[in-house]
Amino acid sequence: MNIRNLFFLGSILLLLSCKNSKQQEEYNSVNIIKYINIYNENNRILTAQGTEYDYLYFGGNKDKGILADVNNFIKIYSYDNDSSCYTVEEPLSESLLKTMRYTENTIEELVLENNKDTFSYTFSTYYDKNKPKYKKSIIILGDGPSSDSRYEEYYYYDNNGNNTKKIHHDLNTGQIEETYKFNDTDYKEAVNLVPSSDYKQNIECSLKQTVNDTLITRITLNGVLNRVMKEYIDGKKKIKEELDNDMTLVNKETEYEENGLKVNVNHTIRSTGYSTDSIYYKGNKKVKHIYNSDYNGTITLEISEYDEQGNIVKKTKKLRWPSNK
Repeated sequence: MNIRNLFFLGSILLLLSCKNSKQQEEYNSVNIIKYINIYNENNRILTAQGTEYDYLYFGGNKDKGILADVNNFIKIYSYDNDSSCYTVEEPLSESLLKTMRYTENTIEELVLENNKDTFSYTFSTYYDKNKPKYKKSIIILGDGPSSDSRYEEYYYYDNNGNNTKKIHHDLNTGQIEETYKFNDTDYKEAVNLVPSSDYKQNIECSLKQTVNDTLITRITLNGVLNRVMKEYIDGKKKIKEELDNDMTLVNKETEYEENGLKVNVNHTIRSTGYSTDSIYYKGNKKVKHIYNSDYNGTITLEISEYDEQGNIVKKTKKLRWPSNK
């Protein structure tokens, strides 16, 4: 299936999501989570009381569905005196509890199993929202420490805010890998600018040119074309495209305004299928989030709705599994 047909299929799925419940039989399962958000006198959220419903549609129950499970839970928010610092506790399942800690320039996430064993942990610091400084990630896979995912990364920038270096440290093996990034510099020149090191080194070079109002950035990794980025304006839409080294479109980001809302749409294409992620904002707060995908024949449609403060009030996830026919 070509790229145009993949995008067309994504649009059809969005239209189907707007039809009434008679279309539920097209999916094998439907998960609905509804939230009641409680705020304090300063309009800061204190709790989100959630109720989750799982419906199954199969066999003779395709029209009506079976309510397979109902789960009640609560997300708890707590704040420091500084309004930019707060903590969120959210149960992910009967055995998993996620705790998120936010400060002005850090995000920390801890998932505990049975309230004692670490399931996953991440910690990130930022210079600002889009400029990470440090990241540590640990995911316990359960087959011994060597099979777990454990790493940390350091990011460095020049005076103009451009990322010039990244250090990746594998905490399982101890291996360290350095990636140097150069703008408007070719690989032959960049090789002479990288200091000697005992660690594995990568050199990423970006060369820009403008062709017919399209900014084209060719990115090489160690002298070999890695990807191509294209940026252009189509009417009132700002578009960024990413192509792989075979010049095949793999990602497309579109930004535009519609009915007073800012819309960000991200299309991702892989050999196994595609996904379309659409987020609608009013000001800087989310209003709606629609995600649909088709990977290996499994179709997913997720619709999230938000209140005036930008906190989620309802999430619906529908799945259709590959047909056995």
